[in-house]
Amino acid sequence: MICLKTHYCLVSIVTISKNNYAGLHKTLNSVREQDYEYIQHVVIDGDSDDGTKELIESFSHTKNYIYFSESDNGISDAFNKGLDRSNGDLILFLNAGDILVSNNIISEVVNSYLKNKWKCGIGSIISSNYTGEEVIYRPPQLSSYFLKFLMFLPHQAVFSETNLHKKYRYDESIKTSMDYDLFIRMLQNIEIFYLPILVTKFEPGGVSSQ
Repeated sequence: MICLKTHYCLVSIVTISKNNYAGLHKTLNSVREQDYEYIQHVVIDGDSDDGTKELIESFSHTKNYIYFSESDNGISDAFNKGLDRSNGDLILFLNAGDILVSNNIISEVVNSYLKNKWKCGIGSIISSNYTGEEVIYRPPQLSSYFLKFLMFLPHQAVFSETNLHKKYRYDESIKTSMDYDLFIRMLQNIEIFYLPILVTKFEPGGVSSQ
């Protein structure tokens, strides 16, 4: 669904967190500092006991801010809770610890979406290699067909139409790499648009990396 008003395109950013106070604080600040006005930030916390609940309750956000802290049944369940509460035209899953690399990233993405009318746009990320050195990962510009053979899409830089994403929920029986499973199903008949921008610096050490 393309935004009906070119000056108003709501972007939902979903952040899930579990006992990652410092990482979540970085992510909250990153979204707050975006120069784009129409952002809905949905924070789903897994009943943390490290001060995270107090952080999300007291955080002074500049965007449309929704937060919940409650027990869940794992990462896929938390993702789906965030998806259910999102009503943007576009959606991005930006986990606690991940940050947008500049304050105009969302503006750039929305401009591209309105101009090119894509359903799924994917940018590049900054990650860390095995030595801890920061490296840029630019996904190969392959069609979705190749997802059958390898996962090459960094979910921290995947923007999709929210209505499309809601047709393909995360499989809650899958405990890791649930984004890979979802992309295979969601993108099988979708042309991927590769955004020529660096989107996210992502925090290593997640469950899938282990």
